[in-house]
Amino acid sequence: MKLFTLLLGPKALARALGLAFGLPALTAALTLGPWSPWALDQADGLAARGQTKAALGAYERVASFSPWEEDQAEALLRGALLAAAEGDNAHRGVRLLNRLLREHPEHPSAQDARERLAALLASELRSPGRAATTFAEAARLSEDPELTGRLWLLAAEAHERADELEAARVAAERAAEEPTLLRATRLLQARLKLTVADYAGARSLFVAVHSDPEASPSERKVAALGLTMCLQDLGDLEAAALVDSLSTGEDPTLGRRLARALERREGIRR
Repeated sequence: MKLFTLLLGPKALARALGLAFGLPALTAALTLGPWSPWALDQADGLAARGQTKAALGAYERVASFSPWEEDQAEALLRGALLAAAEGDNAHRGVRLLNRLLREHPEHPSAQDARERLAALLASELRSPGRAATTFAEAARLSEDPELTGRLWLLAAEAHERADELEAARVAAERAAEEPTLLRATRLLQARLKLTVADYAGARSLFVAVHSDPEASPSERKVAALGLTMCLQDLGDLEAAALVDSLSTGEDPTLGRRLARALERREGIRR
């Protein structure tokens, strides 16, 4: 219908429908169809009467067939809010919000949609397994590289909390594709390796974060703690003691000394 409207124009389309179906059918179509100026209000009415399933379908039809962009975007936002209010439809809410951001990125509702999406995703964290699925779905639909990476990282963390370690590993690999998240992703990957007692693998990741000149103090602190655990489990108590001394942060050469010491030890072991 949208295509015919664009090709013929609304007046020509109305005449064509009137000739084909008669005035009563034309009136019903223009009044009740998703291309109607009142279609959004009709969907609102269904929602107000508690007919959630019918209302969601109506909102999606308005979003697809309404000739007015304002109604399309508003239908997606209202449908997403209705879906989010229903616990079993949270995934549908995420899908509708992502569609709004994808199809109408400059619309005034877009910023509200971003905030609503963040709130909806955060609420999903109450159920880690479900949250992981939600974050992954949002990541697949996102067209912003940094946002995509953050969503994959959130998915990996949620999988980790749900003890879904292989899924967490795969999601973390996707998150690592975003350079700004590399250190956070490495810390997560190191935790996953600790979970399966891969202390050597975890150690190399903690060292990479700790030796990164752009790492924040909190990132270095976490890396140092994890590195100490790895080295103690590997029986490298001397290096572990050196890591412990990093917590004061008073000697900026300690990090370089530790890195050189670990490189020498790695060379000997090879």
